[in-house]
Amino acid sequence: MNNAVFFQKYPSRYSTLMCWGLFLVLLVVYLLVYLNFLPSSSGMIGHDFAYLFPAWFDGEIWFRNNGLETPWFTPSFCAGQPFFPDPQSTFYSIPQFLVFIVSPLDAVMITLVMTASLMFWGSYLLMRYVFNCHRNTALLVGSLMMLNGFLPHRIIVGHVTYHAFALVPWIALLLLVPLRSRWHAILLALAAGAFLSYWVHSGFGTLMLAGGLAVALVALVAMLRGAAIISFLIRSMLAATFGLALSASKLWAGFAFIGQFPRSFYALPGADNILDELTMVAGALFLPSQEAYQLGMPSMRNLQWALAPHEWAYNFSTAIFAFLAIGSLYLLMKQWREIRDHLKSAKHVSLLVLLLLVLALPLLLNFWSPTWNETLKQIPLINSMSTPLRWLIVFIPLIAVLAGLLNDRMQEKRWGAAVSLGLIALSTIQMQQESREYYAGQSYSMVPVMVADQYLKQDLIRPQILNLGTSANIQIPSLNIPLKLNDTLIAGVSQVACYNPIFGYQLEKFSAQGLSIGSVMHQAGGKLNLKNPACYVYPNENGCRPGDQFTVEQREQAQSLVSYKPYPFEMPESQKKANMITRIALYIAAFALVAGLLSLVVKRRRYAE
Repeated sequence: MNNAVFFQKYPSRYSTLMCWGLFLVLLVVYLLVYLNFLPSSSGMIGHDFAYLFPAWFDGEIWFRNNGLETPWFTPSFCAGQPFFPDPQSTFYSIPQFLVFIVSPLDAVMITLVMTASLMFWGSYLLMRYVFNCHRNTALLVGSLMMLNGFLPHRIIVGHVTYHAFALVPWIALLLLVPLRSRWHAILLALAAGAFLSYWVHSGFGTLMLAGGLAVALVALVAMLRGAAIISFLIRSMLAATFGLALSASKLWAGFAFIGQFPRSFYALPGADNILDELTMVAGALFLPSQEAYQLGMPSMRNLQWALAPHEWAYNFSTAIFAFLAIGSLYLLMKQWREIRDHLKSAKHVSLLVLLLLVLALPLLLNFWSPTWNETLKQIPLINSMSTPLRWLIVFIPLIAVLAGLLNDRMQEKRWGAAVSLGLIALSTIQMQQESREYYAGQSYSMVPVMVADQYLKQDLIRPQILNLGTSANIQIPSLNIPLKLNDTLIAGVSQVACYNPIFGYQLEKFSAQGLSIGSVMHQAGGKLNLKNPACYVYPNENGCRPGDQFTVEQREQAQSLVSYKPYPFEMPESQKKANMITRIALYIAAFALVAGLLSLVVKRRRYAE
């Protein structure tokens, strides 16, 4: 059977096999590269797992004692602190749920596979069903998003909370795909809203605005190509409303918590001239992270501390940069009349101006001058940033989509498929060959938490916080090593010199006044040796100040906290209303899920008949 007959007889089957074959090959190469750092040859893993692994272990302890009941507070760190209200907490997230079943390291590996898969297939479907591109183009864009350096490098250093960025192409797909009915539109908007809510609950909080702008840029490009503007706006508003409802409880509690600890005291670094900034941004987007670090760091001004290579990992391959540069120039020369005609349309001009304004925002945030820095420090949320460079994620989906649209114009030519395959191959080779000495030299030992997790899953230990301290020795027979930072919870010691960015990277906003090394039930001046976390979030309702300790009369509440049990506390009416809104939204989500599944079953039966 010749190829032409084969394609005519089995087009769908062949295409499916081709898509899955490419995905699996890329996934194998991807895992062969990044699993080398989980752990590295020295047995160590990324430095920020020092925050995440103990936090996951803390969440697992709560789950084994209380199930999925909301963990408002934890005794494990900082002599007692908020848990659920902490914007970086991940109790209601896929990685944390995985830790309930498998080891923390396995959870990271599964998350790595999950994000790569979501990036590939979400981008593939986006290009096929929103941009109506050729399959080769969709495969190229899916591959570029999967191979982009941002998520894997973040994950291997311990920034697993950024895994939710992989939902960007899916949110764009749900908000832009053509509709079959109003019911279809509602279901898609509710699904997009659920994904937005997941951003809140999974700890993606600090970059949610940037993620939303990344979706907006993709939408603006789709609108320039004819996508329905009104449909997108209506679905977006419904999705945003539903997302806010699903996460209202955590958002309200989170704002109450961080409202006590503004972080506007950090410097905002950036380049002090446009040429240096553009060079810095281009390096971050198209060079390996270690090379981008070496290129960009000399241009940075107003640095409070160095930005390590993982902060420069947003990279596609240099082949994509060359393809975009040459292809764009060729397109401008070849189709200038068509482009000029589009610029005569008020709608197209308005969309293009809006797109350029969104593109300018990350550049404005990464530009430094004394006057401009003072202006940024007056803007809420922006003034709390410490690393504006992270907003470069806004460009990632846009670059992949633009490369795809440029590539799509070549698919009618005989060599179109070869261009797609060549770009995928070159991107894969650069990803595989990239130098990663920095990542191999990470220093966190996962052994204590891994062993403790194994003992916990076998019910061989009953964790409880008994003391405050800054160091401890593990109380598990098979290990005799000192514990540092947040790992001390394994030995029943709440770390006073804790690691929680809410209190500042160097605990600038944390006070240990009144605390002492020793038993949490030690009494002095009518107070216990343990903070009351409710005072951090709702001080007025609980008749205390942020950072206050439990009183002797509150011993029963303190005992519940250190035993990982809920304890009674007062919350404002506004928080109770937010909790109710989230509860109602969960019921709506459950109803929509059941209705969607039933609708799918009915349609399949009709099709079968």
